[in-house]
Amino acid sequence: MHQKLAFLLLVCFFCFGANAQLWRSYESDTVSNPNSMLRLNGVLDYSASSIENSVLNPLVFGGFISPEAKDQSLKNHRGFQVLGAEAQGDLFYFKKIKGSSSFWNRYVPGIHAGYSQMASLAYTSDLYTLAFYGNEAFRGDYCDLTGTQLKWIGFQSFGFSLYDTKNKASLGLNLVGLTHYSAADLNTNPGMRFYYTENGDSLYGICKASTSYISGKSFYKGMGLSLDFDYEFKVQLSEDHVSPMKISLRNFGFVSANNITTQSLDTSFAFGGFTLTELIQREGVLAPGFSFTDSLTQSITENRLLFLPACIQLMSMYDPSRTTRLQPLLGLRMVFIPGYIPFVYAGVNSRLNQNLNLALCGSYGGFSGFKMNAALQFQKGAFALGLGSDNLLGLFLKSAFGKALSIQMRCVF
Repeated sequence: MHQKLAFLLLVCFFCFGANAQLWRSYESDTVSNPNSMLRLNGVLDYSASSIENSVLNPLVFGGFISPEAKDQSLKNHRGFQVLGAEAQGDLFYFKKIKGSSSFWNRYVPGIHAGYSQMASLAYTSDLYTLAFYGNEAFRGDYCDLTGTQLKWIGFQSFGFSLYDTKNKASLGLNLVGLTHYSAADLNTNPGMRFYYTENGDSLYGICKASTSYISGKSFYKGMGLSLDFDYEFKVQLSEDHVSPMKISLRNFGFVSANNITTQSLDTSFAFGGFTLTELIQREGVLAPGFSFTDSLTQSITENRLLFLPACIQLMSMYDPSRTTRLQPLLGLRMVFIPGYIPFVYAGVNSRLNQNLNLALCGSYGGFSGFKMNAALQFQKGAFALGLGSDNLLGLFLKSAFGKALSIQMRCVF
């Protein structure tokens, strides 16, 4: 029960708590020289490499997890696994400065405000077994958690940027306020391994690990800076098709975090196991007068420089000036956080009518494997609305691995 609760807390961290300003497949190049532009982006995405929605959904939203659902997700586990999420919201406003200056005729200044959180858990299959089946599954065997890594970071950003109307490029500088940081690392040698005796009366283990978190009640736990960059260029995809491409860099920066407490656990101090009798009667290392923390752990609190989960993405852009109904879409995205797999997608954008476009893609990576992406974009006059999902089947199927929704609203005037 306690193992399930711990695992549930990790999932809740991911689902309610995750990355900034990632472009989705419905992005289009519709504005080259705006006088003013207002844009709102939002993303919520949680996914897993092996845990199906039949288990994820009850963990997140509540409900019964059947033994069959647990067993099916267990069968999907092979070696190392990933569970993660991202959630972000961003508001951008660009306003052209009218005047005789050639500089302001070319460059459009803008401001940005955003809130982002990202969490990831890279873990061994034994962690899932321990969480859902308990110690009994390891009688006479080792439970190996070595290599498990957890990271959860949340921050707000406020920035200023310039948009180059000639080259369709932008550069932004943001002030970053850290709101949350937690991390755990079982990736050091010898890692973490426990042995549960065949009789079920004793538990032995070796462990070298560390956990970090920010203490203090202030809303901002640290301050820093970050850079955002966009640059658009043309690529000849076929003999008669030149596609606009964009390379984007987001959250390239750092924060100086205050009062990070790091607790390091090393079994070389004094750990030789305990019996279930000692557990029940609270004897030995479990006695009320025994200081477990002082005996096994070291704790320090310090200020530390933390790097943000930077994201780099290369993607093709839908070109509304072309008359053809179908245009290819492809892209690559990488987020520098433990467990994140390079995310690649490829598909087509279909122009259903003058104001409506439908994008369909296949993708692989992120925090899970193969997925289907879909996005619908409506544009009429100065207004555009995009709705999409990087995991379309996950919205409907219990056998899928997570859910994803994204939205963008844009108004040019």
